[in-house]
Amino acid sequence: MGKVEYNFSNGLRYFPVIKEDINDESSPTLGLEYIYMNPNEYKELTGDKSIMSYGFDVEDSEKENFDKLLKTFENEPDFSYDSRDLQIKSTMEFKNLIEFAGYSLSIVLFLISVLNFINVIATEILRNMVNLSILEAIGMTKKNIKKYLVKKNLIYSLCGLVFSFIIMLLVDKYILIGFMEQTQWTSYKFVITPLILVNLVNIIIGIIFTGRFYEKHSQNSLVDRIRSLE
Repeated sequence: MGKVEYNFSNGLRYFPVIKEDINDESSPTLGLEYIYMNPNEYKELTGDKSIMSYGFDVEDSEKENFDKLLKTFENEPDFSYDSRDLQIKSTMEFKNLIEFAGYSLSIVLFLISVLNFINVIATEILRNMVNLSILEAIGMTKKNIKKYLVKKNLIYSLCGLVFSFIIMLLVDKYILIGFMEQTQWTSYKFVITPLILVNLVNIIIGIIFTGRFYEKHSQNSLVDRIRSLE
């Protein structure tokens, strides 16, 4: 008996499935049994002159013709094949699926972030409208108040950037890096660009939306604003 390290590259494709009840196809699977044996011994046991699998290389110039030949055997019940092109196609399909799920989730989270930031700005202005009206009454111009509100929202954006960056570092260190190490066919790279882009959008919103929102809700006279919000 010998010890063999199994991996996908050594060409094994066939193995018996060990079920709880061998007579019932719906029975739960207990495990998979991988068997390595000499081709001659396999022929003696099975009575078949063919071996379980055969791997070989094809010249690049003959690849297209050979793929066509293999496809002619696809309907044969006892024949199946694998190739580099099929593996590349399968990997690309899985990659596209992961990218679609990742981009979709990112867009949803981005919209939630933007809408939440707009809600924070609007709530903060409405809640402090009396104080802002009093500041305007004692001499501050609407322009100065807008600058004050914009600076305040910029501080919110900066705090959100720092907090999100810390969370990203913790998630990367304790979750993503360990998970990616288990998948040997993937690589991981820490990217901060999306976080910066989201905060740039929040900064633009903090500048444009703040001024327009305050301007819209400060059209009434100072007395009316203070009285209506008491």
